[in-house]
Amino acid sequence: TVNTSISYATNIDIIKEYYSKLSAIKHENIKSVSFQELKNRYYIQFKEENEINNIPENKWNEYLKVENAKDLIKLKLIKGSYKDGIITLRYKNEINDYINTIQICSDYFEYLKKNGFTENVVSDSKIIFENKNHKIIVMAEFDYLIIVMVRV
Repeated sequence: TVNTSISYATNIDIIKEYYSKLSAIKHENIKSVSFQELKNRYYIQFKEENEINNIPENKWNEYLKVENAKDLIKLKLIKGSYKDGIITLRYKNEINDYINTIQICSDYFEYLKKNGFTENVVSDSKIIFENKNHKIIVMAEFDYLIIVMVRV
């Protein structure tokens, strides 16, 4: 029989980073909290989210050319905003509570790097990509991926 379950490959550098962090921790000191409990304690819940996009068409087309996000980010776009030359997008991670939203975007990050963007990892949940024309900030917050694009 063929295994039909979905599997996600993880970049080896991410695994090495987590391995070194976890190796330094005394496991008896680790307290666990379920993801659902974390969301209930610290996250404002929205009853329903509708897709809102106030980005002018010419700016939206420019954004799509820069990042190729439409094809590479396989998450639901919830909100797109444009103001003062800055585009912000918020995507909903409905895939799985146990898969890191940043890891889901590895193809997108590889695309940016192959197209001249340099990567600056700020934290486990925030990465900044830059080239001579644009700065792209990618952040994960609970079930959301937030992308901010600024023309430099």
